[in-house]
Amino acid sequence: MADELFFCGSSARITTILSVDKRQVGQGCTGNITKWIYDFYTDAQIAGVGKYKDWVTMLPKDES
Repeated sequence: MADELFFCGSSARITTILSVDKRQVGQGCTGNITKWIYDFYTDAQIAGVGKYKDWVTMLPKDES
C-alpha cells in the first residue's frame, strides 16, 4: 500500500486519490507531501514561483 497517491495533469491539476479498489490510501485524506506539491504546482500556474515565471502567459484582463 501507499501512504499517498495523487493524479497530476493540466485539467486534473493535483488531485488526491483517497482509495484504490475500495482500500483506503494512507489516512484517507490529503497527505503532507501531496499538499506541498499541490500548493507549489498551483502557485507556479499563476506565476508565483520566480524560477518558472517565464513559463506562464498571463492573459489580459477583460476591460469591457
